[in-house]
Amino acid sequence: MSRSYGVHWALLALLVVIGGCNKGTTSVGAVPVSGVVLLDNEPAVGVTVSFSPDDPKKGMAAVGTTDSQGRFKLTTRVAGDGAVPGEYTVTITKSAAKATGTATVATMSDPRGSATGVLSPEQQKEVLEKMKAAQNQKADTSASDIPAKYASRDTSDLKASVTAGGQNEFTFPMTK
Repeated sequence: MSRSYGVHWALLALLVVIGGCNKGTTSVGAVPVSGVVLLDNEPAVGVTVSFSPDDPKKGMAAVGTTDSQGRFKLTTRVAGDGAVPGEYTVTITKSAAKATGTATVATMSDPRGSATGVLSPEQQKEVLEKMKAAQNQKADTSASDIPAKYASRDTSDLKASVTAGGQNEFTFPMTK
């Protein structure tokens, strides 16, 4: 068996697992997480809020996009399902790509009119690809008012502790 043949089977198995795990509820134990992002005490509109687990064995990445009031709801697997309880480093970015109409991970949290709010296997695949691409490149903050320090897991000082029985409502104030 060639190496690429094995990789194709592994990717196919991953897609089957992802596709079979969302029947309208999240199977990863996510709890609702929401909050507000402020930049100089004003709502930060249209920014991507990413929760990266401090211990990947005890959490999963979650993402959301702020609305006109700077409010967000996180998504891990099913639109708006929240985040898995655990400790997270939070990054906040505003992509120049979004302004030009290019799809970003943030736009994928929209269930695209699905009555159940469940992402289709194609949407899940697109989200995974976008998240991997985002991890492999530095955030483009040149067209953003968001300070660059918040765009990187290595420099962001924003933290969140998601609990199974807690409020899980966070406020992230930033300054230029």
